[in-house]
Amino acid sequence: MSLGRQYLFRCLFYLLLATVFCLSLLPVDQPSYSPNDKLNHLLAYSLLSFFAAIGYQQLLKPALATCLFGVLIELLQGLTGYRFFSLLDIVANGIGVLLGSLAWLGLKHRAELVNKITIRKSNMKGKRNIALVAHDNKKKDLVEWAMQKQPLFETIGIFATGTTGRLIEEALGRPVQKLLSGPLGGDQQIGAKIAEGEIDLLIFFWDPLEPQPHDPDIKALLRIAALYNIPVACNRASADFMIHSPLLHEGYEREAPDFSLYTERQVATLS
Repeated sequence: MSLGRQYLFRCLFYLLLATVFCLSLLPVDQPSYSPNDKLNHLLAYSLLSFFAAIGYQQLLKPALATCLFGVLIELLQGLTGYRFFSLLDIVANGIGVLLGSLAWLGLKHRAELVNKITIRKSNMKGKRNIALVAHDNKKKDLVEWAMQKQPLFETIGIFATGTTGRLIEEALGRPVQKLLSGPLGGDQQIGAKIAEGEIDLLIFFWDPLEPQPHDPDIKALLRIAALYNIPVACNRASADFMIHSPLLHEGYEREAPDFSLYTERQVATLS
């Protein structure tokens, strides 16, 4: 989801939060128990947790904060003299938070399934897939570059490692096949995708001024890209040349390397 949509849901969350706060402390005549009142609590807190989860792309912290807000409201109502503290309201609030959280999890799971289906369809139709990787000091550059070139990515599938994938997905507002973080094996996963023929271009904004704890993985990834004849861009200039190349957007077929001499070689064994 794009950052713009996340900010929209954050605004909706705070608007509803303020509305619930005001309505909960207004002096009204009400019975000690009302089914409709409990349904209102359930609906309001379902929407609160749903909006918060979407706006912040998190589950636990927004849900916990929303539950604590509900408890605080009940405590304040007990101090007003014209409203009442109700455990049933707290229970209804908690159920609402649970339902809103489950709704967000279902929406997130559906988006991930759609993303996987999109990647598979793009592979079946012969569309290109690009891997986007960036070290920490280069993530901002890569995100800015991807946003500038967003129209060129409309028909291209995107793979990315860890945090880079999340940032790209938020910035472009489109699905990204997110793998593990680079130091946790994401670079090796990208290498495996290259070996399986799923990636056509590697754009890797690596930091030449900072040592990396997973440097062997980086070298292994670049080796696999060279081995399988995959073009690699390491900075904005080279990435510009590649993303604007007509070969990327037309029917160019790269020459697949032939490893038959290596795979069929005779290896001496101990007798």
